[in-house]
Amino acid sequence: MTGGGADDRKWRLLVDQIVPEHPDLAIHSEKMAELNHEARAAVEWIVTMREGLQLVAHDGEGTLHVPYEAMCADPRGWADRLQTFLELPIDPVFEDFAAVTLADPNRATTVDLPDWLAPIFHATEAVLAASDARRDGRYQTDGDCL
Repeated sequence: MTGGGADDRKWRLLVDQIVPEHPDLAIHSEKMAELNHEARAAVEWIVTMREGLQLVAHDGEGTLHVPYEAMCADPRGWADRLQTFLELPIDPVFEDFAAVTLADPNRATTVDLPDWLAPIFHATEAVLAASDARRDGRYQTDGDCL
């Protein structure tokens, strides 16, 4: 299986060092070696989203939360927000790249996850969606980051 680094090193480190911090995943650690690429990506996404949510909760001013669907719906606006947040000069080339590269996500796409992983994935999606909904009021309609 590729994608987990040389000799699956990245995947093994994730399972050995990060998964134990997540009790709902940790109880399934013995099943992790059997996961296909999509399920591995789901595990990595779960721990990454949870870490991001913790960062935003801990340092809301120093962390820019970028909802993927919102970024895909308005790539130029989010490219501008990102550059502003990072105190970078506005770069039209970057904005053009974002506009060409990002597209609305296909909501019809489904991923076939193991029965034990699907509820964990969906619970993390729900927490992220609730966080996005609470955060919606933080941006003005003209796209300026507050």
